[in-house]
Amino acid sequence: TLRASTQSGDIRVSDATTPTLTLETVSGDIHLSHLTGRTLRARTVSGDVSATDSVFENGDVLLDTVSGSVEYAPKSPLSSGAVKLSAV
Repeated sequence: TLRASTQSGDIRVSDATTPTLTLETVSGDIHLSHLTGRTLRARTVSGDVSATDSVFENGDVLLDTVSGSVEYAPKSPLSSGAVKLSAV
């Protein structure tokens, strides 16, 4: 399990394998690439969230921002699990 949180700052994670990733920031971007896992939860209040070239099989992906953009480009099509993308 990998957990990271900031009040004001970006979070970047790449080239990692972990069952669960939980990432939160109040004001900042979250950039994820080349990850393998089961569950991903990434939330920011003010900032962008991107997850590219990653595989989260048989689990859940939640990417959420109140003010910003969301990008999700998995490495391969999902065969099971749930994906929720939210931007207000």
